[in-house]
Amino acid sequence: MTAVAPGPVLQYFNRLLHIPPFSFLFYGLYWSLFLALLSPLAGLILIFITLFKLLKYIVLLPFGLEEGRKIQPSEGEVGDAVQYGVLITGCDSGFGSDLAFELARRRFVVFAGCLSAEAMKQYDGIEHVVPLKMDVTKQTEVNESVATVMNWLAEATIRGERRYLHAVVNNAGVGSGGRTDWLIGNMKSSYGKNMEVNYFGMIRTTQAFLPILKSQAISRTYNTGRIINMVSMAGLIATGDFGPYNGSKFAAEAFSTALRHELWPYGIQVATVNPSFHSSPLTHAMGCNLTKEWSALDGDTRQEFGEAFFRQQFQNNVEQPRRVMWDAMNVRDRLVYCVEALKIPPQVPIGMDAMYSILALRHLPIWAQDVLLYTFARSRNVKPAAMEQ
Repeated sequence: MTAVAPGPVLQYFNRLLHIPPFSFLFYGLYWSLFLALLSPLAGLILIFITLFKLLKYIVLLPFGLEEGRKIQPSEGEVGDAVQYGVLITGCDSGFGSDLAFELARRRFVVFAGCLSAEAMKQYDGIEHVVPLKMDVTKQTEVNESVATVMNWLAEATIRGERRYLHAVVNNAGVGSGGRTDWLIGNMKSSYGKNMEVNYFGMIRTTQAFLPILKSQAISRTYNTGRIINMVSMAGLIATGDFGPYNGSKFAAEAFSTALRHELWPYGIQVATVNPSFHSSPLTHAMGCNLTKEWSALDGDTRQEFGEAFFRQQFQNNVEQPRRVMWDAMNVRDRLVYCVEALKIPPQVPIGMDAMYSILALRHLPIWAQDVLLYTFARSRNVKPAAMEQ
């Protein structure tokens, strides 16, 4: 099929919009009018939605229904009981293990994927938890985890029980930053590792379990399944010194958005969870990772930047974030909400800074973001030693 190009009039107009002064005149006027008209309308709609939610909350409060309907496992006679399975990756520690224990307490059947066999031992004797050896970078281990879940579902037919794979929580992740010029010759172990776990691992797990979720939807046996992807605010706003991590998280956010659009006809929900700095093994390891990267640099590069530059980087990227590190239970509770709620939002920011400051920054034009970030950075940065000479 031959592609049809726009006509000569549109071609001329498009060309004109890229030539000064028409380029900045049309751009400025268009977006000024767009924002002047749309922003007040969006504000009014948001006020209406907020008041409606408040009224609904007040009306339902006396009946204990203010949180809305929930997905809850039930116990009873054979045929009446309903079991919901939740597959969680990255359950060795941190958000993953917190979520696994909490969902098990709420009687969900948790398939807790762990990187190490040692980490699996923490779930010994814990009711409703099935620990799995699951390295998301290894297709064989992912496939074995799928087989375990499918066997669990198949047992329901024999016993006359109702079992469903309710949720897949892609939580496994790694986090390492580093300046681009500090990572020359180290691309595979920095950019590669972040992408392999945070992005390709998420895709690998999703593709493996997606046939189960889709078959439930197609057969009309279960239509409230969901995929919950742990991303980060680092997948919405990028900053210097975290290129490998930002890149993998931006990719994960884009994948999740595309997946949500693809699965909409099946009724399968897809949500991203985007916490800011919260206490976790990943955030606590930042100082060690940064020091290791600095120590691995050759003498010429270290001389180019200088010890004062490194100390300032350590303060900016390790010590200051520790002062605004939120309680990890906030993340666990929001993840529980994403599992239990009948309908979940497509994006779940967590943390006061994420919900207000960072999201507000993200809605600004890129040039405005750069101005604010540069202004903030200028007050706390020193130049590389080579640029001070």
